[in-house]
Amino acid sequence: MSEELDLSNGVKRPVFLKVISVLSFVYLGFQSIKLFLGLIEGKLNSDELIEKKVQLTKIFRMFDDGSEQVTESIRTTGLILEQTNDSYWLVQILTLIIVAIGVSSVMKMFNGYRIGFHFYIIYSLISVGSIYLYLSPNLVSMPSLLMDVLISGLFIFMYSRNLHWMK
Repeated sequence: MSEELDLSNGVKRPVFLKVISVLSFVYLGFQSIKLFLGLIEGKLNSDELIEKKVQLTKIFRMFDDGSEQVTESIRTTGLILEQTNDSYWLVQILTLIIVAIGVSSVMKMFNGYRIGFHFYIIYSLISVGSIYLYLSPNLVSMPSLLMDVLISGLFIFMYSRNLHWMK
């Protein structure tokens, strides 16, 4: 059906809403796959954790320019890996909750319900802030946090441009 109509007022679904909803569904789909693979892989044992650290060290050493930054990056990445692995089930449960809120909020907005927009704001805040529940604040890099906040803010803004269509 080429013309999707909202039954209550007969107004077509905005094309921009379709586009950003598809982008959101693709991202949430990748998050779901990552969650599923994480559940299949399971928590790393001590030998697997050491092997992962060795692999990460080899990757970082490829970019080694003799500076202290590479050594610090290796140390920080190792700590992040350890803390994430120590909180394995918390991370998996949080990811499941976040993806569920994200999917339901985008579906609500796609179907024309304004409450989905409010759920999307909650989803964005939880997805940005949840990392502090299992990682030490000193391990969260400011550039990645700012990028997450900017992308979330951009999508909130883009969805807000379609609020006139939602009831």
